[in-house]
Formats: sequence, C-alpha cells, structure tokens
Amino acid sequence: MILMCLISGDMLELIMMKNIDSVRPSPIAGSWYSSDPQELAQTIDAYLRAASRKPCLVRWWGWLHPAGHIYSGPVAAYAYKTVMGHHYDHVAVLSPLHPFDSHPVLTSAHSAYETPLGTLPINKDLVAAIDTALNAKTGLNITTVVKDREHSLEIELPFLQRTLAGAYDLIPIMIRDQSRQVAHDLGLALAEALDPDTTLLVASSDLSHFYPEAQANQLDGRFMKTLANSRLMPCLTCTIGG
Repeated sequence: MILMCLISGDMLELIMMKNIDSVRPSPIAGSWYSSDPQELAQTIDAYLRAASRKPCLVRWWGWLHPAGHIYSGPVAAYAYKTVMGHHYDHVAVLSPLHPFDSHPVLTSAHSAYETPLGTLPINKDLVAAIDTALNAKTGLNITTVVKDREHSLEIELPFLQRTLAGAYDLIPIMIRDQSRQVAHDLGLALAEALDPDTTLLVASSDLSHFYPEAQANQLDGRFMKTLANSRLMPCLTCTIGG
C-alpha cells in the first residue's frame, strides 16, 4: 500500500518551524572568538580598558569591522566604549550575508542568538515591522534563515553583552543585495519602524579584502573622512566602488 499525504505550504512551514531550535547556536565560538565565557569576557574587557573614550558625534548608530576578535577587537573597543554603561531597549545589528542566497534581505528564524556569554532574544515584532515597512515601499520581504553561519553579525554580540547596561533585545538583519536601492529602501524601513531614542543601530561591514595596502589605506581614509562628515550617500558610493 502506498500512502500519499498532501501537505499545504503553510502547514509544511509550520512543521518546519516547530523543528527549529528556539536558540541559534554559535557556529564561530572557539574560532572567531573564545568559547570559554570567562576568557571571552576577560579578553573583551582588556580591549575596552585599552581603548580611550572618544566623543560620539552620531547619537544612535555605529559602523564596525566584523573580523575575528584577535584582529577587530582592539579597534571595535573604541566604538563600544562610547556606549559602555548605556541602556537601549533594542539593538539592531546590520551585516552582510557572505554565503550566496537568492533573497536580498534576511533575518534569523530562531527566537534568540547564543554566545558563550548568554542568549540575546530577538524582537520578532520589530523585525516584522521593518518587514512590513520594506514591503510597502519595495514589495521585498525579509526572509528567515535557519542556523545561518554569518559571522559578521554574531561577532558584534559579545561586545554588546559586555558593554550595554540592562536587558535589551536584538534585531538581526543580514543584507545579501547591497545595491544602493536596497540599502536606501531598507534604511527608510528602519527609520520608520525603529525609535532612535530606544534603539542602538550597529552596522558591521568590512570595506574590502583584496586591495594592496597602500590603496586600501587611501580608500579607507576617504571613507572615514566621508563618514566623519555624516555624508552617508557618498559613503555608500565609496563602499560599493571600493
């Protein structure tokens, strides 16, 4: 006897979601940063002690490099020191998505991210609000992904866990289509859905991997000068072009 069972798309999605672990396990702890909670906390705290606190000209967002902590940690500490001890209700972390995916903008299908320092819950309501705003402007949707291995988003989380005061939730956004139009439309959706008085926005991005050092320094210097002047559209041109 052959038994055939037809399952609707909605029911199949529900079954798949029920089989998803509620917490996204870390795929990079032990390689990109220490998997030992005490060692990880001590390392980040040492980076923070070595960094001087600079005046922060931009009130609610920062741009950070997503390499392993041994490379990016000492520099990232300068950015995180500007918000050390501050409280935000929500933290939106935007990153590229390195593996290929046909969808332009993605988020985690899980309910929380896990690092050796604990779990950070995802604010599904705010993710849905950003998705609604993005869809209304462009027809695009934010696609959920299970057990992604995207390091550039997760790499920021231990620093957040060692610097911010009080409880907060996470809004993880991974961007595969980094065209000017998608970046612009996503920016408008974020501005519509998020309250800058209660939200910290962290952008995680490496500018390039492949230029000779002299050229990379020149391009990075131009980018930093543009960013310091808060001219974000020229910054986007610098990033896409270099």
